[in-house]
Formats: sequence, structure tokens, C-alpha cells
Amino acid sequence: MAAPAPAADGADLLRGAGEGGKSGLPPELLAKLATDPDRDARQVAAASPETIPATLAALASDSETGVRTAVARNPATPQAALDQLLKDSSDDVRAAVVDGGRASVDALALAMQAERDSDVLEACERRGDLDAEILAALSMNEYYRARLIAASHPRTSDDTLVRLAADTDSDVVEKVLARDALPGEAVAILARSDNERVSSTAKARAEYAPIQAASRRRWLIGGAVLLVVLLCAGTVGSVIALAVGGFEAATHAHHGRW
Repeated sequence: MAAPAPAADGADLLRGAGEGGKSGLPPELLAKLATDPDRDARQVAAASPETIPATLAALASDSETGVRTAVARNPATPQAALDQLLKDSSDDVRAAVVDGGRASVDALALAMQAERDSDVLEACERRGDLDAEILAALSMNEYYRARLIAASHPRTSDDTLVRLAADTDSDVVEKVLARDALPGEAVAILARSDNERVSSTAKARAEYAPIQAASRRRWLIGGAVLLVVLLCAGTVGSVIALAVGGFEAATHAHHGRW
């Protein structure tokens, strides 16, 4: 009689997980794995989207970084647990939460105001959905790389740009100056900069702004006039086409009676 096959341990289960982290295991078994002494077993539960939120919330406090990182990446992890993981001591865990994009705006803003790890900040910069509140928090971070993100991001508010225009770091100021559009108050601050190149460029922008605005208005008016002309021409053309079509139909009908 053949010996029974040994039970799969946590590592076997992890290797056998399907695509997308699905383990194919029922939530009851995943809950048991979550309390297993074997780290790999707990990581299976942490990575599986079939694990219930309460179990994932418990695993968010696991002693192993790999387990907590798996929780941070799990789409089933509740938002409260993700907000907690934004305060994690591991850079990898925090970066995973930021990458996932499901933490609350308030928690993310608070975390980004104090974050100093480059990898976590890069994960934040990769996000295409950053809002003005998070960017404002980045602009108040003591680490200049965080402020650089806010200085160059297209969704940064005018109020934040005004603050960054007076930044003590020259790279941040240069990023602000390089933007296509700036509020007038930010340009005025840059024009008073001790950096001669920054101040001269800002003064030139201030002088050119009215000319640029007038040019933009002329283009808009010209475009509107052209659109009206084309619409009128299209209307006239339609009338002519209808008239020609009617004449041809009448001619064919007349010839048919002959």
C-alpha cells in the first residue's frame, strides 16, 4: 500500500498559487494559514485575494516584512489596514501601499509630508492620480526630493506653487520656473530671487505675459470667426446641394414623361 502523500506546507502552497496571487484555497483554510508559525504559509494568506478582510487586517501587523508587503499589495486589504501600513517601518511595505493607490487621501497626505525614502517617493511620483492635497503635503516635506515632485506635477495648485517659488532649494525653484504656466504671485516671488538667472527669467516672463495673453485672445477670436465662416459655408453648401439634387430629380422625372 502506497504511503499517503505529505501535506503541502506554506512554501508549496505559495509556489502553487495561481495567476494574480489566487491560491484556490477556501477562506477558512486561509484564515488558518494566517496564524501558522511558518512565514511562507502566512504569506500565502497575505497574498491571496480570497482571504477575508479581517484576516488581512490582522496580517498587517505580522512580524515579517514579506507578509506585510503581501498584505499591502493585496486588492482585498481594507483601507484602514493600508492606512496603518503607511506608517510601517519598512520602505518596501510603504512603497507597496503607495503603488496600490487605495489608501485614504488623508492618510497618504500625512505620510507624504514626512516621507524621506526615495523609493517610496518615486512610487508616489509614478501615480497618475495624485490630487492637490497630496501634492501640497509633498511641498511641505523637509526632504527636497518630495518638494521636487510637487514643483513639477501638473495638478499642483496655484497656492502650492506660490509656496514653492520661495523654496530654499535651487532645484525646486528651477522646477517651478520651468513650468509652462504660473500664477502671477509665483512669478513675482521668482523675480525677487537672489539667483540672477531665475530673477531675470521671471521678470521676462512677467513682461511677456500680457503680450502672450493678447496673442492668445487674438487666436481665440480668429478661430471663432473662422468656425462661424465654415459653418455658414457649410449651410450654404447644403442648400446648394439640395437645390441641385432637386433640379436633377425634376429633370429625370421630366425626361421620363417624354
